[in-house]
Amino acid sequence: CLERMVKLMIYCNLKESTPVSATYYYGDTVSNLSGEFAVTRSLRLEVIKQPEKCGELTYWLGQLLYKYRNDFANGKFREKIAYEC
Repeated sequence: CLERMVKLMIYCNLKESTPVSATYYYGDTVSNLSGEFAVTRSLRLEVIKQPEKCGELTYWLGQLLYKYRNDFANGKFREKIAYEC
Protein backbone atom coordinates (compact mmCIF):
# COMPACT_ATOMS: atom_id res chain seq x y z
CA CYS A 1 0.00 0.00 0.00
CA LEU A 2 2.19 2.85 1.23
CA GLU A 3 5.33 1.15 -0.09
CA ARG A 4 4.27 1.62 -3.70
CA MET A 5 5.88 4.35 -5.73
CA VAL A 6 2.60 5.03 -7.55
CA LYS A 7 -0.04 7.32 -6.17
CA LEU A 8 -2.14 5.88 -3.40
CA MET A 9 -5.91 6.07 -3.53
CA ILE A 10 -8.33 5.73 -0.66
CA TYR A 11 -11.80 4.53 -1.61
CA CYS A 12 -14.80 4.81 0.72
CA ASN A 13 -18.35 3.48 0.58
CA LEU A 14 -21.02 4.70 2.97
CA LYS A 15 -22.08 2.03 5.46
CA GLU A 16 -24.67 4.06 7.38
CA SER A 17 -25.45 7.64 8.28
CA THR A 18 -27.55 9.82 10.53
CA PRO A 19 -28.09 13.57 10.23
CA VAL A 20 -24.96 14.14 12.39
CA SER A 21 -22.56 11.28 11.58
CA ALA A 22 -21.62 8.57 9.11
CA THR A 23 -19.67 5.34 9.02
CA TYR A 24 -17.71 4.38 5.92
CA TYR A 25 -15.96 1.25 4.71
CA TYR A 26 -12.55 2.16 3.27
CA GLY A 27 -9.42 0.71 1.70
CA ASP A 28 -6.72 1.22 -0.89
CA THR A 29 -8.66 -0.52 -3.68
CA VAL A 30 -12.35 -0.90 -4.45
CA SER A 31 -11.98 -4.64 -3.81
CA ASN A 32 -10.38 -4.09 -0.37
CA LEU A 33 -12.86 -1.97 1.57
CA SER A 34 -12.22 -3.88 4.79
CA GLY A 35 -11.49 -0.87 7.00
CA GLU A 36 -14.09 1.27 8.77
CA PHE A 37 -14.12 4.83 10.05
CA ALA A 38 -16.73 7.19 11.44
CA VAL A 39 -16.98 10.94 10.93
CA THR A 40 -19.26 13.53 12.52
CA ARG A 41 -20.55 16.96 11.52
CA SER A 42 -18.16 18.42 14.09
CA LEU A 43 -15.36 16.81 12.00
CA ARG A 44 -14.37 14.16 14.53
CA LEU A 45 -12.76 11.17 12.87
CA GLU A 46 -12.59 7.75 14.50
CA VAL A 47 -10.84 4.79 12.90
CA ILE A 48 -12.86 1.72 13.84
CA LYS A 49 -10.84 -0.85 11.89
CA GLN A 50 -7.77 -0.67 9.65
CA PRO A 51 -8.15 -2.30 6.22
CA GLU A 52 -6.64 -5.74 5.73
CA LYS A 53 -3.51 -6.21 3.60
CA CYS A 54 -2.73 -2.53 3.67
CA GLY A 55 -0.51 -0.20 5.64
CA GLU A 56 -1.54 2.53 8.05
CA LEU A 57 -3.92 4.97 6.36
CA THR A 58 -4.90 7.17 9.31
CA TYR A 59 -2.84 10.15 8.09
CA TRP A 60 -4.49 9.93 4.67
CA LEU A 61 -7.94 9.70 6.25
CA GLY A 62 -7.16 13.04 7.88
CA GLN A 63 -6.41 14.45 4.44
CA LEU A 64 -9.66 12.98 3.11
CA LEU A 65 -11.52 14.59 6.03
CA TYR A 66 -9.98 17.94 5.09
CA LYS A 67 -11.01 17.53 1.43
CA TYR A 68 -14.65 16.79 2.30
CA ARG A 69 -14.86 18.95 5.45
CA ASN A 70 -17.53 21.30 4.10
CA ASP A 71 -19.81 18.41 3.10
CA PHE A 72 -19.29 16.64 6.43
CA ALA A 73 -19.83 19.83 8.44
CA ASN A 74 -23.14 20.33 6.63
CA GLY A 75 -24.26 16.74 7.19
CA LYS A 76 -23.79 15.76 3.53
CA PHE A 77 -22.40 12.24 3.64
CA ARG A 78 -21.89 10.95 0.09
CA GLU A 79 -22.44 7.32 -0.89
CA LYS A 80 -18.92 7.06 -2.36
CA ILE A 81 -15.87 9.22 -1.85
CA ALA A 82 -12.21 8.87 -2.80
CA TYR A 83 -8.93 10.62 -2.18
CA GLU A 84 -5.73 10.50 -4.23
CA CYS A 85 -2.69 10.73 -2.01
